[in-house]
Amino acid sequence: MNLASIVISTRNRKEELARAVSSALRQKGNVEVLVMDDGSTDGTCEMLERRFPRVLRHRTERNLGYIEQRNRGADLARGDIIISLDDDAEFSDDTTVGQAMADFDNPFVGAVAMPYVDVKYGPAVIQRAPSDDTAWVTSEYRGTAHALRRDIFVRLGGYHSYLFRQGEEADYCQRMLDAGYVVRLGRSTPIRHNESPKRDPTLIIQYAARSKILCAWYSVPVTFLPVHLAGTSAVVLCKDCRRGYRWAGIKGLLVGYCALLHELPKRQPVRWGSYRLFRSLRKKGPWRFSAVEALVAGLRASARVALAASPEQAA
Repeated sequence: MNLASIVISTRNRKEELARAVSSALRQKGNVEVLVMDDGSTDGTCEMLERRFPRVLRHRTERNLGYIEQRNRGADLARGDIIISLDDDAEFSDDTTVGQAMADFDNPFVGAVAMPYVDVKYGPAVIQRAPSDDTAWVTSEYRGTAHALRRDIFVRLGGYHSYLFRQGEEADYCQRMLDAGYVVRLGRSTPIRHNESPKRDPTLIIQYAARSKILCAWYSVPVTFLPVHLAGTSAVVLCKDCRRGYRWAGIKGLLVGYCALLHELPKRQPVRWGSYRLFRSLRKKGPWRFSAVEALVAGLRASARVALAASPEQAA
């Protein structure tokens, strides 16, 4: 059986982390658990050493952001599949990881959006496949509950660490689709996401707005980029005004546009077909995999040709 690596990034939430780790250690099958401590100062490392000696612990002295910690976790993981779990979430069943592993039975699946429940907001199950009789694909996953093929993640360079937090999922999923791999909606027992009271909504909204601008710069084809940026800015402003976070949204957008100067060399847009398919999945999905299989196969085939023709790869 393939090894699964459960990677949990954390910072100063040791009590919530303890619940997440406990649920991870109860998972059946061939599983390792890694905790990436992002410079915690609340005794997280000592708590892990005392209560969970089986857990692989990796700590940085300074706060690098959970996106960079997820990249580091992928580098350190030994598993074929990486299961990412937020430190304020927990598995509600001891077979959830095994169920998620089974969703990688299709070679076109690069990631699985695992079902979860936002406990604070009600019992609705998010990211669940409409039926179990076929594979359903979507545009992206939520960071709190997903599984990745490690080999693809590493080959595509992981997440853009300059994002720091928020927005990395959509950017990676768009690049993954461009390489010919899809996000499958999962069928596993839902993860419980117990949103931490320590979350700062103002900071989250600010970083989310910043990331939307940066992610557009990284991946959107030049033909669509001006309209995409204008539309994204308008949507962010309208949405954040309605929620009472207008200034956080404005600040995030301004910081995002200024950050483009730093990220000028990082722009590697996906192809037109990938962009259009991603947008269609986001607006009209989920779709049965059979409806997009030919398109995805074409993307993968052309990506392999481009890869083979690359001087760097040839070297």
